[in-house]
Amino acid sequence: PGLAADGRMLALTSLSFDIAVLELYLPLVSGASVVLVDRDTARDPERLWAQIEQQQVTAIQATPSTWRMLADHPRLPALAGRQVLCGGEALPADLAERLIG
Repeated sequence: PGLAADGRMLALTSLSFDIAVLELYLPLVSGASVVLVDRDTARDPERLWAQIEQQQVTAIQATPSTWRMLADHPRLPALAGRQVLCGGEALPADLAERLIG
């Protein structure tokens, strides 16, 4: 998906799910960095936004459920300039509009 060598990809998916492979290997084969978060952070929108901003994350892959949790938080404009990837389930059109809008 065009992750650059200076990119920083957030890895928040449990290793028991196949999409974790994308979150770990895509940055590594691209020369980019992986930003790991623990389970508690992945479930707390305030802590997750703090990590995204502090770690200067440039790419995030998440399920629509996680995207909705983040989109419902006041920091949503912090997505500007970041790559947004979605998988695991269908992305509702209204949520897609919020993420790119």
